[in-house]
Amino acid sequence: MTTNSVPASRHTAAIALLLIFTAAIFGQSVTHQFIALDDPVYVSRNPHMLDHLSWQGLQWAVTDVVVSNWHPVTMLSHAFIAAAFGLDAGPQHAGNVILHGLNACLLYLVLWRFTGAWWPSLLAALLFTVHPLRVESVAWISDRKGLLSACFALLTLLAYERYIRDKRALAYMGVLAAFTLALLSKPDVVALPIAMLLLDYWPLRRFEEGPGPHLRRAADLLMEKLPLLALSAGSSVITYAIQRGTGAVQDAERYSAGVRIANAVVSYVMYVANTFVPYHLALQYPHPGEGIFGPTLYVAAPTFIVLTIAAALSWKRRPWFFVGWFWFCGMLVPAIGVVQVAHQARADRYTYLPQIGLLIAIAWGLDELRRRIPAAARPLTVTVALWVLALAGAAFIQTSLWKNDYTLFKYTVERAPGSAQARYFLGSEYVKRGDLKSAEEQFRAAIECKLLMPEAFNNLGVIELRRGDFAQAAEHFGRAVQLEDSKPEWLVNLGVALFNLGRRAEAEALAARA
Repeated sequence: MTTNSVPASRHTAAIALLLIFTAAIFGQSVTHQFIALDDPVYVSRNPHMLDHLSWQGLQWAVTDVVVSNWHPVTMLSHAFIAAAFGLDAGPQHAGNVILHGLNACLLYLVLWRFTGAWWPSLLAALLFTVHPLRVESVAWISDRKGLLSACFALLTLLAYERYIRDKRALAYMGVLAAFTLALLSKPDVVALPIAMLLLDYWPLRRFEEGPGPHLRRAADLLMEKLPLLALSAGSSVITYAIQRGTGAVQDAERYSAGVRIANAVVSYVMYVANTFVPYHLALQYPHPGEGIFGPTLYVAAPTFIVLTIAAALSWKRRPWFFVGWFWFCGMLVPAIGVVQVAHQARADRYTYLPQIGLLIAIAWGLDELRRRIPAAARPLTVTVALWVLALAGAAFIQTSLWKNDYTLFKYTVERAPGSAQARYFLGSEYVKRGDLKSAEEQFRAAIECKLLMPEAFNNLGVIELRRGDFAQAAEHFGRAVQLEDSKPEWLVNLGVALFNLGRRAEAEALAARA
């Protein structure tokens, strides 16, 4: 671990630049609304939100499961803002923007403290800050969990750097405390201890410290991580049990092991491609199922294999590429879909911490090129600056699409027409606007995308009620209730339709059941 002397003014300028870009790109979101996907459950319609800071509220935050996740630190952060500023969306959005700015600064400090290299540390942090793949994490209130877990993960690394310097037990307790808070914010950071082992190799070079072979040193460093690995294992078991119990984890009958592995390979390569050219981003990428076995896989699989072999062979000459690639691959494992959660193929928000590995490889690769070919330094700097500005512009435009449900889900349907949820939410927006024809089109398309979608059947019934076609309304409501009979309002809707058809006894029975 080496640190070169850098004037304090450089650090101040770097942090100011990161905060300016954060505010310029994401500051607009403080005027945005809540999004219908998960935001009502987390904040806007959460009956516990305003009393989270009471004793009963704290008990709820610590013990309850929200959207198949147990993340008490995240729920307390939402509650703190709600208690201080009310249930408006603006303060919650502001909280996300502030957290992202803080994470950008922490990443810069982590890279600088670990490497002592100012220029690549700033470049990696700047790319992290402005990249359009960050938009989903920052502009979506419900992904506060990802921002918080990343914040505590970066603080874990800073505490780890302090521990390495002084080797005191108190410093190691700081590492454990920060990592525990990261896991209690979102458990996707379970792979962080493995990433720390990679950092031990480079840039810390701890494998070269002390007498004895590297293998023995590696064993010692692994033993040092055992308390962290134990926390990761415990968090993984709890998370899997919760998600299995709530139905979020899809069993092998839906997606075979071959399909899940193939989708993981394609997702890895798509994330790499989107790092360089963030094109065609969307809120949801529907899982292709057996359709994954096609041309995309035949390109992605060799690409993934070549990149992995190249990274493995670079362990000595270009350790930054070795560490960066395997950081990226390892940190993505919990969210890559080998254990399938929900129905998406991948998600932009999953790249928040993993992409740091790719950015390390890019930044240190460009730095090596700049030093090896001095004549290329100026054109390279100009090219990188233009790339950063292009990414920032794309992120600004992408953030503007999160203004409200209509703009977001209209865009998502255009980019991912197979997304049943996006079509359902867009149809709901058309209902609010009185455009029943467009709403019906979206609900029917949602049912085609996902045959078992009771919400869409219920809303089709609402449309037929408004039109006065009670027979069609009863048919749609009946299908919704058949698929999910635990919604009282759907039972009432079916009862209303049957009552208007003269079937009063059935309607009264449904009302009593509701």
